[in-house]
Amino acid sequence: MPGKGTIDAFSLGKHLAERMLKDWPTHKLQCKTVATQPGAQPNSSLPPGYMMGPWGPMSMLGSTYNLATGLSTPASNNALFFSEMFGYKADCPERIYSEIVDTYRIFRSGDYLQATGPSSMPFEEYVAKVEKSGILPGWWKEENRDGLIKFSKEDEWGNLERRVTKEEIKNHLDKPAYMLTYEMMIERIKNSG
Repeated sequence: MPGKGTIDAFSLGKHLAERMLKDWPTHKLQCKTVATQPGAQPNSSLPPGYMMGPWGPMSMLGSTYNLATGLSTPASNNALFFSEMFGYKADCPERIYSEIVDTYRIFRSGDYLQATGPSSMPFEEYVAKVEKSGILPGWWKEENRDGLIKFSKEDEWGNLERRVTKEEIKNHLDKPAYMLTYEMMIERIKNSG
C-alpha cells in the first residue's frame, strides 16, 4: 500500500490521461511548472524527457533514471496493459496485435516522450523485447507471436509496409488519451533489456 504522498503507476497514468483529456493546455502548463520547480535543473547527461528533480533524475511520466547504468525505472513497471479485465481475450488477440504494431511504429519513428531518435530495430526484435517486458497476458503463446508477425505483414491496418503517422494512430484509437498508455508501454518495452 503506497504511503501518504505517494502515487502508484496506475493512478499516475489514470490521472494524466484524465487531465489531458479534460484540458490539455492547462495540464501542459501545470506539468511544465512541476518539472521546472526549484531543484529541477536541465542536465545534459540525461536523456530527452528527463529533468534533475529534488530526488534525482525524473521523467514527466514519473520514471527515474540511473546515471550510473543509463537505464530508467518506468512508472509503468507495475502497470497492467493487456489484462482480461480490460477486454483483452485469448479468442480475439488481434486487438493486442494492433496495439503492439502501433507502439512499434511510434518507437521506430522516434516520436515518443523519451526518444533519442528514430530506431532501426527490426519488428521481430521488438516483439522479442515485448515478450521479455512482461506486458503480455498470461494466455500469450508462441502461436500468438506467429499471429502477430503475420498481422504485421497482411492486415490492412497492421501491415508495416504501410506508412502511418502518429496522428493517424491517435485517430485510430477509441480514446485519444490512450496515447499516454502507448508511451508507457514503449518505455517499459525499451527498458526490458
